[in-house]
Amino acid sequence: MYETLHGIGTHVAMVVGFLLAIILLAYTIRQKLPPATTLAWLLAIIFVPYVAVPLYIILGGRKSKRRARMKTDLSLATSHETAGEPGPVQRLLDAFNMPPAVSGNRLRLCDARTDGYEQLTDCIDRAKRTIHIETYIFEPDDIGRDILNRLARRAGQGVTVRLLLDAIGSHHMHDDHLRDLRNAGGSVGWFMPVLASVWHRRRVDLRNHRKIFVADDRFVVAGGANISADYLGPKEDPRRWVDLSFGLEGPAAGVYAGIFRQDWRFATGEDIPVAAPAEPIGDDTLTQVVPSGPDVPDDALYAALLTAAYEARERLWIVTPYFVPDESLVQAFTLASRRGVDVRLVVPAKPDQYLTTLARRTYLRQLKDVGATVLLYQPRMLHAKAVLVDRDLAVIGSPNMDIRSLLLNYEAACFVYNRQHIDELAEWIEQLFADCTDELPDAGCVRRLIEDTARILSPLL
Repeated sequence: MYETLHGIGTHVAMVVGFLLAIILLAYTIRQKLPPATTLAWLLAIIFVPYVAVPLYIILGGRKSKRRARMKTDLSLATSHETAGEPGPVQRLLDAFNMPPAVSGNRLRLCDARTDGYEQLTDCIDRAKRTIHIETYIFEPDDIGRDILNRLARRAGQGVTVRLLLDAIGSHHMHDDHLRDLRNAGGSVGWFMPVLASVWHRRRVDLRNHRKIFVADDRFVVAGGANISADYLGPKEDPRRWVDLSFGLEGPAAGVYAGIFRQDWRFATGEDIPVAAPAEPIGDDTLTQVVPSGPDVPDDALYAALLTAAYEARERLWIVTPYFVPDESLVQAFTLASRRGVDVRLVVPAKPDQYLTTLARRTYLRQLKDVGATVLLYQPRMLHAKAVLVDRDLAVIGSPNMDIRSLLLNYEAACFVYNRQHIDELAEWIEQLFADCTDELPDAGCVRRLIEDTARILSPLL
């Protein structure tokens, strides 16, 4: 009897699994996903259905209408007029209804290892009304505890402190670490806790990768650095990762404040009053804040980077810790190199994630084969994210040059059209060149087969 019931149960499970696989195959084909992503899911559903089907049910589409209703689309338009004649990238972003480029900002680039700490603590200390921080990783190490103590002190002085943490990236942060901040009157929100996301059928892999620190809706520190000893500190540490951040003051700071306001509302349900927009401060720096993620209807950031690569005439320099682009991006970089553009890609020699390291190698060899310069940064982990196009555009912020950042996670980037800051970023990148090698590791037939397989599966990473 038991064997009969077991056999019936097994047969029913196989039939149900087969039907689900057929339904998901049809559903996946109808989704407007990149072809490589669609192919990767199809292969996974066909060959490992008992693994792929549950994963697809949990992950699902990245911008489905039902999930879009769970988080209000960002609406971050500003009334300040754009200065100057817009270039092709700026016109494209305007067509995507991104917040327009605005002048009257003061921007300061800095190496996040020590200057980033000073910028962040200065942002906390100078706040008079509000301190809003959202970050992917907030570690309760020496630096994290120092920042928490500073936030608790300011909250005790009457400043409204709100701290928004990604539930996965900051999973080491527990209630005990946050007790003093809460007791002083500060508020803490968690972005998409895993259990709640599963219960509400939200994708648990769509993480808030934004790093935004806002004081009084007027002063911003942003970039790629999280809050931990790996990224920030008051003193130089040879083990600290190389990262890039920037301070921003002026009308563009209000866009970052708006991103935080809507992210906070999504995570906590609390509405934050909208502050009066910051006035131009006399500087001619023209910047454009570009958010991306499930709360942005289209892929404006991705489209802008693709356009910038095709528009490049002299140089296209890319600094990124993780390089797993899709075929369209790598083709744009390849064609830029073939037409004589100085294409340089700077990545860490030893990244901290093995799978992405494996997946990137075929892309690195492909670029090198067409004449692009591929540079492996040697001294330590390189976590900076930057793109430099001719002398017309610099892009800095939180997105990596990979599919997850550009098409899945919540991100924010700053497009800078000011020649002075573009030249400053070029000088910073040139300093990295001296500590790089352009020799890629050799790989035998077996290793190349593994790497090619990782490339096929890279859309799922």
